[in-house]
Amino acid sequence: MQKPVFISHKKVTPTAMTLAEYNAIQGWKLPKDQNGAIEGYLIEYLDGGEPNHKDYAGYISWSPKEQFDNGYTEFIETSEPVVGSTVNGCHPHPADIKTNIMNAFTHASQSLDIDKMTAVYDWIQGSNTPTAK
Repeated sequence: MQKPVFISHKKVTPTAMTLAEYNAIQGWKLPKDQNGAIEGYLIEYLDGGEPNHKDYAGYISWSPKEQFDNGYTEFIETSEPVVGSTVNGCHPHPADIKTNIMNAFTHASQSLDIDKMTAVYDWIQGSNTPTAK
């Protein structure tokens, strides 16, 4: 049985730290088979979840740097509505928009019409307005 695939849309704040530093904050002993020097982030969820540490208002967890950097896009808070924003009052850095679109197509490629995907990909790469065959 194939597991379902999900794309995250959580609002989080990262704090850079190693796995050993995160375990120390949690009061946990690092297992012997774990590398405590792995770089990553303490992730605090801002949009749900009961706090699980006395020093944080939101739920916290830890993510390796590579997985976090490849899975999250920084958002800019603004008081003005943003046309096309998917999160009220936030919009992604312009440089990340094409990357986000391509990531979405990569994850959804099995269910999309290949001609439409190709047309949009060509448009993203700088061609004219997309036109599906």
